[in-house]
Amino acid sequence: MDAEDSEILGAFFRDYYLNAALVPPLIFVPADIQEETVAVMDVLQEKTGFRPKLKSPRGGDKRSLLKIAEKNAELGLTERLLATHYRDQTASLKEIQEMFSLEHPPHIIECYDISHFQGSEPVASGVMFVEGKPFKQGYRKYNIRGYKGINDPGMIHEVISRRLQRIVNEDSVFPDLIVIDGGPTQLAKACEAAVEAGAERIPMIGLAKKREEIYFPGDNEPFIFDMNSSGMKLLRHLRDEAHRFGVSHHRSRRNKETMRALIQGVPDIGFKRSKLLLQHFSGEKKIEDATKEELLAVSGIGENLAEKILRQLQKKE
Repeated sequence: MDAEDSEILGAFFRDYYLNAALVPPLIFVPADIQEETVAVMDVLQEKTGFRPKLKSPRGGDKRSLLKIAEKNAELGLTERLLATHYRDQTASLKEIQEMFSLEHPPHIIECYDISHFQGSEPVASGVMFVEGKPFKQGYRKYNIRGYKGINDPGMIHEVISRRLQRIVNEDSVFPDLIVIDGGPTQLAKACEAAVEAGAERIPMIGLAKKREEIYFPGDNEPFIFDMNSSGMKLLRHLRDEAHRFGVSHHRSRRNKETMRALIQGVPDIGFKRSKLLLQHFSGEKKIEDATKEELLAVSGIGENLAEKILRQLQKKE
């Protein structure tokens, strides 16, 4: 048992037995918390004149029973935490229903975000929360087809059009709420796409990053809700998850484009090493920011090849 577990168990022992209506004459406790339990027994004796015996079994049946009790306590705590989390999520969804005058708490919420670097390699991300929790099977990545340069409203229109058309084509369930990462311009284009898809009844809002303001369709003035309320916390979680997912997709796409240019400029890399490079520079890393040491850490890349890659990356800049 680690120090944190010992502290938690000791606190539980103190709170439970100092307030218990009935205290047994013999209590089995783990050896890790014996010091804490002795102090509790001292207080209990002062209050009641009764002092239970404490034992810490080292083996045998008593030790097995103690292990079972520890496991039961762990399962009980897990169940209580899950129940508390469920109540919190339910309260958040109920609050969102009231904030946006929805017919019922939103069981399915989707959020969309645009990611690009000065207009290059634009992508979009869509995340789905079901009953207030991320539903990874409903996450979607989009490569923007119809726009180049910086045009976030147009890109949002394209993505929402594609998403809603797919729902219609597959006869799937529409979300109860769509959140757009952006202000009134982006929201207006998303609503326009919904009307074109015959899905204008889907509630939509915009959530702007700068001041965490909420925009409603057709209204250029933002609404500001309590940022610390459970509903706003859930909406920010949703928006931040869409942003994280989109940035990850954008970085992956840029890495692939950088790799294509590298292979053209440095044919020695080859297919196998290009795959290893992409694996190594996944997640937070970008190939274009690679150092010599990072390149040398990739299997099959030596001093000469690393220097060629760096020279090619410098040309790209």
